[in-house]
Amino acid sequence: MINTYVRNDLDRILEGLDPCSVEERREYNVEPACALLIPKYEQLCRVEDRKKYLQEMDDVLSPLEINSLAQLLYHHTPVMRYQGMIAVSTTISLFLTTLIQNSYDSGYNDFILDTAEFPNYKADFGIGLHGVSQKPLTLLINGDLGRLCFAMARYVKATIQGSVGLECGFAMKNSSIHITGDAQYSCGDSSSHSSFHINNGTDFTLRHGTKFSTFFVNQIDEVLTITPIKVYGCSFISPDTKTIEKFIRAVPLGNRIIFQEGEHQRTQWWNHFVARITT
Repeated sequence: MINTYVRNDLDRILEGLDPCSVEERREYNVEPACALLIPKYEQLCRVEDRKKYLQEMDDVLSPLEINSLAQLLYHHTPVMRYQGMIAVSTTISLFLTTLIQNSYDSGYNDFILDTAEFPNYKADFGIGLHGVSQKPLTLLINGDLGRLCFAMARYVKATIQGSVGLECGFAMKNSSIHITGDAQYSCGDSSSHSSFHINNGTDFTLRHGTKFSTFFVNQIDEVLTITPIKVYGCSFISPDTKTIEKFIRAVPLGNRIIFQEGEHQRTQWWNHFVARITT
């Protein structure tokens, strides 16, 4: 079941997604366990109270079955009338997220999801997923994800072999995300005690109470905003000298900047201190 912590956020996400009607039914071959979930997904598209519907779902699939169902939902389910493809993506993401949480709670772990051939919009996947400290919920995503992926996750360890949309890992706690591609605006904002390994960061921004998180970034295009006071106790690490210079100019005191030189790390405390008190 979806964590009650994210109920208000589900209200926001689901608001305005009008019930849809079936325009076309396509033929597909699928495992019986997955086939049983197709009517439930179609019902989710039609109900008024989607939040309640998701919270009451108790279906359990294996990680392999969830991945198979994901391919089915994106490629072979009936064509639905929604407010654009973004709404379809959000509904599928929340449906799959609920199934992953149910399966984890039933003893499964090490989920794999292949998203490389999905449409560009893959928003809101993994919102509110939660494991436990002794056994984090682990996922491997083969492909890209959209906005707000893994927002408000707890004790989750995710590897994304692709890029992510804006606000990935928003308000995430005690978790880690490794992104092999690009991360858009505000990745890791409002996170705490979490780690983010990012290949390339675009429009790097932290504004809302980020604390005690670690950001390892191979390179960034631009640091837009890192708000003083609200961002503290964090570590910003990079092997790229230009990225380190950008961090030195933008990161407020009370955080660490570390240059990764091979296997060695050098804290830039003096350069950081001088840059901040003279600006």
